[in-house]
Amino acid sequence: MKKILLSALMLLSISAISQTTIYSENFTAGSTWTLNTVLGTEGLYPNNWYISCQEDGQPAGACGTACSIMDNSLHVGANAILGDLGAAYFEGVGTNTNRRAESGNISTVGETGLTLSFDMIGAGNASDFTELFYSIDGGTSWNSLASYLTSLCCGGIACTGATQGLWQANTYTLPASCENISNLRISFVWQNIDDGIATDPSFAVDDITITTAGSSATITTGTVIPSSWCYGTTSTGTLNFDATGTYGTANVYTAEMSDATGSFAAPTIIGTLSSSASGLLAINIAVPGSMPAGTGYRMRVVASDPVTIGADNGSDIIIYALPAVTLGAYSDVCIYTPFFTLTGGTPTGGTYSGPGIAAGAFDPAAAGLGSHTITYSYTDGNGCSASASESILVDACAALLEQENDRLGVYPNPVHESFVISFEGTIDRVSLKDLSGRTIKTYGEKLKEYDVKDIPSGMYVLEIISDKKIRTTRLLIE
Repeated sequence: MKKILLSALMLLSISAISQTTIYSENFTAGSTWTLNTVLGTEGLYPNNWYISCQEDGQPAGACGTACSIMDNSLHVGANAILGDLGAAYFEGVGTNTNRRAESGNISTVGETGLTLSFDMIGAGNASDFTELFYSIDGGTSWNSLASYLTSLCCGGIACTGATQGLWQANTYTLPASCENISNLRISFVWQNIDDGIATDPSFAVDDITITTAGSSATITTGTVIPSSWCYGTTSTGTLNFDATGTYGTANVYTAEMSDATGSFAAPTIIGTLSSSASGLLAINIAVPGSMPAGTGYRMRVVASDPVTIGADNGSDIIIYALPAVTLGAYSDVCIYTPFFTLTGGTPTGGTYSGPGIAAGAFDPAAAGLGSHTITYSYTDGNGCSASASESILVDACAALLEQENDRLGVYPNPVHESFVISFEGTIDRVSLKDLSGRTIKTYGEKLKEYDVKDIPSGMYVLEIISDKKIRTTRLLIE
């Protein structure tokens, strides 16, 4: 298993980008807002906060409408009996209302220069209106940011209650006390009295964002050492990085690996570190062996709070492809076949291994009877290795015609108690030797049968001398 050590921090980093959106809410996908917190004495039939497209969230300059583009908004509608009628409130007996809709905690850790923006419509009157608040302690206490949130109505005219509201964009600078905290909240409070005078639209808001003018957070990613390895290797190690700025308690540093072209559009997560610390840090990483071969990989570290994207490591990381190794098929051999040099492996220059193999040669007798696996392994110039395997069958081969012209044969082979030499000529001497060349037994003349009952089992060399010629063959004693 290869180890990766990322060190020698490079002067490559990227800050959280200026004018970055750190919070957004469109009330369409999983809103986390809390609605209808009662703040004071109310009537029996108070108006309610709703989230729906009964008042479509429209861009600035558009007239109010219900569910034309199916874009939810947060709005003040009628009481629970009349239900959600969009941004239209009701006044009559028992409709006094004093209710808040508020966000969850918003982290501004590491952020400065905060701007709150949203689109809205609103009317009402001096007694019926919406007020904007912010909290810097998670909603325990609230501070007013803007009161009487109102807009014009369609056609750019004052609202009379008979015309749809004209959506407008509102922007507010949040005070410095909202910066660098983990529990900022914003809220809208609607209140109306029961005087029988209601001027619609009540209030609706959509597309709330908080942006930051800048961040002091930066991340510098280290150089990858080693910068290359072979496909199939699960590479583990440590990614060093340098984080500056202030990070939230829920911050997670994530080590990412690009694709083989250097793109982080769909990065592979190779490690995480939950920490609010800054300075010189390290993440334990593991690059899976399944990452495809390629020559343009990069690594980087990103933070979640504040969102900060570190520059990549600055140079390409290579995952080498494994060499394409093949091995041709082998024919069956007899147990007494002399050892032979193995061939058939490509690319050339590799090594053969398996039973009965030494120095690239296969010895059937040393391997023994049966099917054996021969493996050819090759390592290329990048240090990447691959192998291919084929089987070879070693057969007993009952008899061997050692010298075709002399009609010389030895059988049975393998032998248990005795063997016979079939030969038409004169045999002067027969010797049985072990594989080291040591003579085990000598038979002085041609016999009807050659007894081996007292010879231990194993592979031997049978030497036959006849007519001043020496003939040899392997003999297996079982």
